[in-house]
Amino acid sequence: MIIDQGQGKPPYLDVRFDSAANAIRCSGNTIIAHLRGAQQEAVAEVQEKLANGPGGTCFAWLPTSSLHMTIYDLMLHDRRGDGNWPAELPIDATNFDADEFALGRLNGFRTGVDGPIRMNIASLDVGESGASLTLEPAGPEQANLVRELRDKFAARVGLSNRPGHATYVFHVTLAYLIDWLPADLQSHFEEHRQACESSLTDKLPALELWPPEVCLFDDMCEFRTQFTVV
Repeated sequence: MIIDQGQGKPPYLDVRFDSAANAIRCSGNTIIAHLRGAQQEAVAEVQEKLANGPGGTCFAWLPTSSLHMTIYDLMLHDRRGDGNWPAELPIDATNFDADEFALGRLNGFRTGVDGPIRMNIASLDVGESGASLTLEPAGPEQANLVRELRDKFAARVGLSNRPGHATYVFHVTLAYLIDWLPADLQSHFEEHRQACESSLTDKLPALELWPPEVCLFDDMCEFRTQFTVV
């Protein structure tokens, strides 16, 4: 439900985007797989349809070039407590030093896992955070592969005990909510969302994602690949 029900502003408004859909600094490092080629084009087409449909202006839509699935979420510079920071890295380390720590741990590391990662598109979801594609591994072998990758990356950087590690939900973020959807648009928006979901899953039932890219980012609009890890 994305109609304002007295809960205040959307959770990422003025955190990752402002009310004019301008990106706000939210920096860190991560391991992702960018969508490319036909996969990127198909998802970008759905983004455009949603953006131009009812309620589309309530979202900050991410650039096509930034579309990706996170394989392992490393560190957000401003999230340093509750198991989200490696014990070997000082809690007051500079952002630069945090990035150097992550890059140093991963550069030259070999996982021994062969790609690609095959993920099925389970649904096109919209909620108070924004719009995203929920992904599921394409069978038990793929589930084991992607979880093994996450475990290896977590151990390598010292984040194996981070809360939620084992239950992480794979996804592709399309947009962040910056305004509540007016009540009179709710049904029209939902019909449009369902049509977009059906169109996308017919055209692109599965994604093949490889290789893992170690990236730095300043906000949610650009993920700069430093190197790949295989």
